[in-house]
Amino acid sequence: MNITKRTGEIEPFNITKVQDAVGKAMLETDKGVDSVLIQQIAEHIEVMAGDNETSVEEIQDEVEAILMMNRPDVARRYVIYREERKKARE
Repeated sequence: MNITKRTGEIEPFNITKVQDAVGKAMLETDKGVDSVLIQQIAEHIEVMAGDNETSVEEIQDEVEAILMMNRPDVARRYVIYREERKKARE
């Protein structure tokens, strides 16, 4: 699967980036890291995207939706991180 970055560049999808981002958000919560959930999210994203080309935004939106259902505390941190990165890019 390929991913379209915000710059328009296309590169191979790297699931480690999703795992790292979710893990960092989890570290910012009282409950800490849930490795099982991180792996479930990663597997879901891989299945969701399949062999299709997808965008960074689509992947992040899906991760956020999964987190809202399972760990709203992490979803909040994840959203804050996304906003901080958006501001830094601008």
